[in-house]
Amino acid sequence: MPRASGLLTLAALLLVVAACTGAGAAPATGGATTAAPGAVAEVGRPVRTAAGVYRDLSAAELKTFLERKDFVLVDTHVPNEGRLAETDLRIPYDQIERQLGLLPPAKDARIVLYCMSGRMSQIAAERLVAQGYTRVWNLERGMIGWRAAGYELLPD
Repeated sequence: MPRASGLLTLAALLLVVAACTGAGAAPATGGATTAAPGAVAEVGRPVRTAAGVYRDLSAAELKTFLERKDFVLVDTHVPNEGRLAETDLRIPYDQIERQLGLLPPAKDARIVLYCMSGRMSQIAAERLVAQGYTRVWNLERGMIGWRAAGYELLPD
């Protein structure tokens, strides 16, 4: 009987350790959440602003996003200095609020922003979140990060 008690104690201890360390849990997915079949998961690092949240994407995450493109890709850089191949729109970061009519009208539409270094698109992301958009991404390090990851930029 003491052996069964020891096994129960060991099992309880293992459950506590697993709960504290996440052992046995689903593998981490870089912030991804479960998505509907055919949809791109909500990846990227959340960035909280006073108005809400947008997500920063790495170049590799954006490359994966592009495999099943279901978003609008917007170049926000001023002046034009190249672009990603799948770019849908060019809206200067400081005009994003004045040109909302170019974006999908649904506030839950997926929008990915980029610029040369990531700063202008970060500002645009903050402004879109302030306008009520709920699915906004910013390419971390912008075109510089994209090129550093070995991906191609197109000339203007």
